[in-house]
Amino acid sequence: MYNIDQIEQEYYLHRPIWWLTSDCFLFSMLNRVLRTLEMDLVTKMSFFIHDLQQQIIDLHKEQFDQENKSNTYTVYRGQGISRSDFEQLKDTQGGLVIFNNFMLTTLSRTSSLAFVQDNSNMISVIFEITINLSTSSPVFALIREASYYQNEEKVIFALHSMFRIGDIKPIQETNDHLWQVHLTLTDDNNIQLQNLADVIRKETRSSHHGWQRLGNYMLKLNKFDEAEHVFLYSLNGTDNEQEKARLYHALGLVNHNQSKYSEAIELYQKAIEINQRVLPAHHIDLADSYSSIGSSYSRMNEHSQALFYHEKAFEIYQKTLSPDHLDLAACYINFGEVFHNLSRYSDALFNHQKALKIKLKVLSPDHPEVASCHSFIGTVYNSMDEYSKALSSHKEALEIRLKSLRANHPDLATSYKNIGEVYSNLNSYSEALIYHKKALEIELNILPPYHHSLALSYNNIGSVYDELNDYPNALLNYEKALQIFQEILPPNHPSFAISYNNIAGVYSSLKEYLNALLYYKKALEISHKTLPANHPYFAPLYGHIGMVYAHIGDHSTALEYYEQALHLSQQSLPPNHPHLQLYKDGIDYIKNNL
Repeated sequence: MYNIDQIEQEYYLHRPIWWLTSDCFLFSMLNRVLRTLEMDLVTKMSFFIHDLQQQIIDLHKEQFDQENKSNTYTVYRGQGISRSDFEQLKDTQGGLVIFNNFMLTTLSRTSSLAFVQDNSNMISVIFEITINLSTSSPVFALIREASYYQNEEKVIFALHSMFRIGDIKPIQETNDHLWQVHLTLTDDNNIQLQNLADVIRKETRSSHHGWQRLGNYMLKLNKFDEAEHVFLYSLNGTDNEQEKARLYHALGLVNHNQSKYSEAIELYQKAIEINQRVLPAHHIDLADSYSSIGSSYSRMNEHSQALFYHEKAFEIYQKTLSPDHLDLAACYINFGEVFHNLSRYSDALFNHQKALKIKLKVLSPDHPEVASCHSFIGTVYNSMDEYSKALSSHKEALEIRLKSLRANHPDLATSYKNIGEVYSNLNSYSEALIYHKKALEIELNILPPYHHSLALSYNNIGSVYDELNDYPNALLNYEKALQIFQEILPPNHPSFAISYNNIAGVYSSLKEYLNALLYYKKALEISHKTLPANHPYFAPLYGHIGMVYAHIGDHSTALEYYEQALHLSQQSLPPNHPHLQLYKDGIDYIKNNL
């Protein structure tokens, strides 16, 4: 067994594959690094990962560049995988799978059986892998001459090799723990792979190299601490001004994804300050930072500021990119979201439709990004009360996502929620309940127990039960949402006011007026801390509280709240709005009974 000192002294006497297959700790440590992506370990092992990847590339050129391209190889790998991973593999049959390691395989099926695990908690799988040299361009190599064990009949695949999943079948009919899975090494010319690669390149910025690309990968996996670690490590190690700007921008993305929007904007501004000194005025990096600042302002509900920065980004993108570039489509989506938040629905719809037009030109009709455009359009139609158009767009998005995404993908849950909301607006509550429950089922399988999206789903389901006059189930779901908010949100978050208001409404419907008053007052207390005094939200809340006081016979207090509701409503609603008449009727009723 080699210790660390011996490896340090003798590392360059041997090549990486020799070390990987020797009786030292490198193999197990490498597996741990690639499985956990712990940044300290990645940093320490980066030299070996780089050297190993390069040796595989070199061996592949030596072994296969001159070989007959009609040749086909079959290799095998035996391993145990968790039941959840195996179920996900079955759900993805016909699709693609990426192995986040340097995969060692054998030319002998019998040898692969030695690596399956006899464990009731695991599924033993024999991967049968076909390599067709005429269509397979990813990198792999025979290691018989390079291994610690001479003449070892094994093949190693480079990091992140991608395979198409074929037949999945039990090896023994009486044993549901032993399965064979057929994989085929993919071809770079495959259309589905190209689409996937385009998305990955866009989201991880493949123009960036080394540590920054690793940090972007961590960011994509929502490993924010690890991503920040990598970006700060890189920032401290570079004197290149443009690289510093990119790293400040990347750190801004880390903060944005953790809802630290003010901090994100400060970091984006640092990137802009550097880039304005070292880059041309219309460089794409400046546009990226302007666009990101716009997105952060959107999350802060500062929509005029968001629009200002998105327009600055668009000006650069329009001058530097082709009219059908996907980054321009992203700009139109940003405009659409801001206009939607400003209730400028026609402008929002116009921009989302422009984005859809570009994506349909560049991507396949069944691409997930096309589905997202249909989803945005459906949401705008819903806000415009054009429910049949909204339903059509959301169902178009769902149909694409069912074809292109795994069975428990979060975007499917989004589609189900959107359709459920439209059905609620159409008063088709039984249909709405079906779709909201489908969304919840996915989220319960993929999200931690205290997640904001779960709380929203419970609220949606509670609202439908409320409309169906099923008050016990409405209360149950509203209370589940409240419990999640109590675990994940600060005490005075506006979401608590919504939850308390929902629960109060159910108690009022159940004629439990003292409980209703308790929760309405809780909602009012939080709203006073988080909203301006003349916010339109207060009018219906005052109206509800006035109604409860009327029911319990405190007419003078009821009158005070009805008058406040009427006063606020007159400031924000048109003169013929039905709520105004409702509050006037309430006031007349109270005055007649004082």
